[in-house]
Amino acid sequence: MDDVFYLDSAMVIEITTMALAQEGQGPAMVRETGLLESAVHRPMGSSFGDEHYPGIFEKAAALMHSLARNHVFFDGNKRAAWNSAATFLEVNGWPLAEPVDVDRAEHFVLDVAEGKLGDIEAIAAALRTFHALN
Repeated sequence: MDDVFYLDSAMVIEITTMALAQEGQGPAMVRETGLLESAVHRPMGSSFGDEHYPGIFEKAAALMHSLARNHVFFDGNKRAAWNSAATFLEVNGWPLAEPVDVDRAEHFVLDVAEGKLGDIEAIAAALRTFHALN
């Protein structure tokens, strides 16, 4: 997929810090830098020239899954996962529908974090249901 804008570690930290600040919490504290780096690079993965996650929603799903499951931060991992995936989609021209059904989004991210929804294709399909043009 050409011309994809990928989030870097600093952006994910800032996105998470902003999400935490909305609830009166302090800045995002990285628990494991290697896990954060792995999470932000996962959507770019390829083997022998074939992308592991060829579609934009699959890339967002891979980012969300890694952030939610790997507990990159001391606090705010689910918020990091949701907000980073949403930002990734937004900056690549695929914004989520407004207003977002917060209860449905929370259940969705919780299912990803708890491993109930672990298949990237299934996560991508669920993300598509939040898309503005769905």
